[in-house]
Amino acid sequence: RPPRSPVIIIDSWKLKEMSDPLLAILHLCDSLFPIGGFAYSDGLEAATSAGVVLTGDGLREWLDVCLDETIGRAEGPTLLGAWTAFQDGRWEWLSTLDEEVMALRPSSAARRSSRAMGLRLLTTWQALHPDARLAGALTLVRDGALGPALPVAFAGACVTSGVGQRA
Repeated sequence: RPPRSPVIIIDSWKLKEMSDPLLAILHLCDSLFPIGGFAYSDGLEAATSAGVVLTGDGLREWLDVCLDETIGRAEGPTLLGAWTAFQDGRWEWLSTLDEEVMALRPSSAARRSSRAMGLRLLTTWQALHPDARLAGALTLVRDGALGPALPVAFAGACVTSGVGQRA
């Protein structure tokens, strides 16, 4: 007989049992998680309507640029720095990273979307997995010192779930 996986009991989005911190992050990345992260396409619809992306090759090029420019040069490094800031309780640095990643986003729609998803993520994750570090970040939000951008909030969810930088 194959070994049985651990049973996960979900009650009102609260995980009662987890065998691995990565499982919590998998739940976070699920399209059913209520932060709207899969509803934003970084302008792909507009690019398609304008005739910029019309083929599979065009889509591949669009995704390559998004991965390289958005993830590779902005949100990825921010996520890494924010992970360390959350881990060490360096709130001023966290606020600085948040401001910098927002300054790198060229469109106001992308900035608003990132902030909205980041706030929903921090708020929801704190409700699911209460942690003093998340509470500290939410205090910064209430005080106007933190947006938070989505990669900053995602770093907080990872740290407070025990997910390492190289997971």
